[in-house]
Amino acid sequence: MDISTIASNTATAQVAVALSTHADAQSDASAGKTASVSKSVADLNALPVINPASHIDPALGIVVVETYNTTGEVVDQYPTSHMMQQYSLYGLSQS
Repeated sequence: MDISTIASNTATAQVAVALSTHADAQSDASAGKTASVSKSVADLNALPVINPASHIDPALGIVVVETYNTTGEVVDQYPTSHMMQQYSLYGLSQS
């Protein structure tokens, strides 16, 4: 067997391994970027932009105002959940 053929095949194999390793590293980096982008998008969607936020309760047809803390948990609501329960029990509904 000719030594130039062995050297050529070895060099080709080393380039293929190097390209494969580089592609894997790029794939890992892009996966990390994708994970961090999706995490930051989830963080943006988790917290309300306006504090207090309001929405219309579809069952009752009234506006509900909610105040959030820095972690995104509801700390105050008007009308309260008890008031909304009473409205639904005593006939206030979107009919």
